[in-house]
Amino acid sequence: MDKKILRLLIIDDSADDADIPVSVLRKNGYMLKSQRVQDLAGIQSALNKAKWDLVVSEYRLPHLGAMLALDTVKHLSPDLPFFVLTKKINDADLIEVMRAGARDVILKSEPARIVPAIERELAVVEEWGNYKKTTALLQEIENKHQAMIDGSMEAICYSHDGMHVDANRAYLDLFGYGGLEELEGVPVLDLIDKSDHGRFKSHLRKADKNNKKPAEPQEFQARKKDGSKAKIYVSVSVINIGGEDCTQIVVDEASKHGGSDTDSGETGLRDPLTGVYKRDYFLQALAKAVGQVKGGGKASALLYVELDGLKAINERFGKAAGDRLLRQVADYFGDTIDNAVISRFGGDEFAVLLHDNNQKNAEAVAEKLRQCVKDASRAAIGQPKAAKCTLGLIMIDRTAASVEKILSLAYGACEQAKKRGHSPAATSAPQEETRTPQVESGSRDLKTWRPRIQKALDYGAFQLVYQPVINLIGDPSEYFEVLIRLPGDDDELISAGEFLPAAEQSGQIHEIDQWVIKHALIGLADLHKRGQKASFFINLSQHAPQNKGLVPLIRQSLRENGVAGEHLILETDESTIGNDPQAAEEFMRDVTRLGCRISLDNFGARLASLGHLRNLPIEFLKIDAALVRDIATDNIKQLVLKTIVQIAKLLNKKTIGKCVEDEDTLSLLYSYEFDYLQGNYFQYANTQPEFAFAGETTLSSDTDPPGGSWPPTS
Repeated sequence: MDKKILRLLIIDDSADDADIPVSVLRKNGYMLKSQRVQDLAGIQSALNKAKWDLVVSEYRLPHLGAMLALDTVKHLSPDLPFFVLTKKINDADLIEVMRAGARDVILKSEPARIVPAIERELAVVEEWGNYKKTTALLQEIENKHQAMIDGSMEAICYSHDGMHVDANRAYLDLFGYGGLEELEGVPVLDLIDKSDHGRFKSHLRKADKNNKKPAEPQEFQARKKDGSKAKIYVSVSVINIGGEDCTQIVVDEASKHGGSDTDSGETGLRDPLTGVYKRDYFLQALAKAVGQVKGGGKASALLYVELDGLKAINERFGKAAGDRLLRQVADYFGDTIDNAVISRFGGDEFAVLLHDNNQKNAEAVAEKLRQCVKDASRAAIGQPKAAKCTLGLIMIDRTAASVEKILSLAYGACEQAKKRGHSPAATSAPQEETRTPQVESGSRDLKTWRPRIQKALDYGAFQLVYQPVINLIGDPSEYFEVLIRLPGDDDELISAGEFLPAAEQSGQIHEIDQWVIKHALIGLADLHKRGQKASFFINLSQHAPQNKGLVPLIRQSLRENGVAGEHLILETDESTIGNDPQAAEEFMRDVTRLGCRISLDNFGARLASLGHLRNLPIEFLKIDAALVRDIATDNIKQLVLKTIVQIAKLLNKKTIGKCVEDEDTLSLLYSYEFDYLQGNYFQYANTQPEFAFAGETTLSSDTDPPGGSWPPTS
């Protein structure tokens, strides 16, 4: 492998020992960019500020060991190779650190092993990078192909040995089938009238895998699912999918074939009323954008725009006025934004794809689009307030899922914004509540947030919202997670992830923890008075254990509101234990003496925390969201979650699966015997602690997922 500049992060309290790998690598022809750190803050700073090729760490350090260093590196840079270079280590410690993820353990007395071990690992990293690029390219091709097929106005199916194996929506609709499952395994000949079977078989034989051109279309008599007949034109060709030859069949109704409507070229891509792109073209563009981002390109953004008031305008001023409004909106959108694909997605819905964009710019575009709708309303009917819009904003980054998932998220964000009475709503993936996200909070951000936070504290202006925690074990109690929001302009609610980092910097985080406790217990007491025996999960910051006034406040608030401690479940992040184990343990023991219960959030992100479970009074384990996302397609995550649930049962802990966004995730987590589930699939966080809990324990392995009894309230 070619020698290159190596970026080496060294974790060692000895400058002389840190020179060992540097000296050895330089003697072997490597140019180095190296940095030595010796504490946790130094590791975090180095990983956040620069990109590294590998990490070399001493096993034993004052106030810091290789296990904690490894845990930190894996959290911030999961793919970064980690080596232990130490003076001595016993067999038990060596096995532990290797199992935790270290790539090798080398004694400082054996420097000759350094270069071969590092070169081996660099080769693996290079191969892994090539694999990811190839996978991203293949996914891009698949996305493009699937979007083209799904979005095509032509009816297309694929058959193997005369049987249907796949078909797009247009094909299903043409022949009257509700879904692909109804068509799989059905012979293609079943959809052709018996009188044409001979000609149709002959037509299929004309398709030659050595001939790239499809057979010329021919007319046949089709037989639909309901028994009705129709004239169709069929063209066939042989293509290779997954290494296997199959027949592609393209069908068009004879009534459309060769008609006067020239639905071809650029004209065929455009909506005839507004002139913007049709839905099928937009789907292809979106699939391409997803593939480019996963291949290392810049992020894009999707704006889902729904006009509010179009129906009222049609009823009051006539449909012609509504059509004028749609045309004006499309024109203003096109004149206002550059480097975008604009599509009419439905009767009163538009979709806008912003290429090479970031969230700040995308939010600025969203503001412009809102103004466009007002201006269009003024131009079309003379009343700027007659129409407005609701927007859902989704960032498309390397974590993006399928095109269908992105569209679903955008629609859900739009519906969520509509329920809150403002827009836009933004997310880049199904996301959980984040108490202490990694953000850049410079002095300017601090100056902006500090007075707003203080004003909210002084005037009690924070808003609590509630999300139900669904039990699957017959627990008669009702559970809600309590989350904090900061009212913004136009009564919009700002999520905690935006202002809590600034509150941590300013020291206001302790006051926020206390505010949440006091007001949540007042609300809980009110529920109990109304006969609703609910329990609250309350998010606390990672600094809560250091707040000496918090336990007395909890004791006083419980007593004043007449709430038993068992109904208060204090939730702290897994990282809180790692940051200050002694303070965390003392805090937990103090609040459990009051009868309160403890929930550990983001469990599973750090294997090292397993050792704390035996000794700490933790009742609930809320699983890290990263392990839940995309679980339906990730076999490794499935195995990890099964193992975590088994460990929790052995330790008599209850498991909570959060970020449940779809039926597939729900079914899998239920089959793994999770005790509780939580997520937007059941209900978005609401300003009122309300949910129809009845029936949530009726799930079983032989029942359908609760799509009917638990519809997600988008």
